[in-house]
Amino acid sequence: MADTYNGAAELVKGMEQFTDTVRGDIAGAAGALSVKYTELLRSRSPVRQRASRSFYGVKYPPGSYARKWQNTHTDGLSSDACVKVRIYNKGNYQLTWLLEDGHDIVKHGVKVGYASPRKHIFDTEQEMSPEFNRDIAKMLTEN
Repeated sequence: MADTYNGAAELVKGMEQFTDTVRGDIAGAAGALSVKYTELLRSRSPVRQRASRSFYGVKYPPGSYARKWQNTHTDGLSSDACVKVRIYNKGNYQLTWLLEDGHDIVKHGVKVGYASPRKHIFDTEQEMSPEFNRDIAKMLTEN
């Protein structure tokens, strides 16, 4: 009876080690891919050709939207055991959906035009998702 229990304990220990190894590999792949994704977003984001003023008088120089893309990621070794990746625009986060989806241009309550969408986030995501899936599949087959 004691031999069976030791075998189960060793199996559990081996599974925990495998889980930690895979979690670390996934965290590494997610971290590397988030850096690449952020750089692609910086290069593909639309750039305004002239400086503008916001309603509050803050100047936004050309290219400020593209330069503000950042990423954060966790290693997955914390208590919740999740690998979390967050890619966001730190400065002009309000513009992301306006640029991605397009919007009406309204002046003094009257629609004067339409700003067409500039699909830079969706296209980059569609390109990076298969690459991430390939990396994960490759890691699982190696382990």
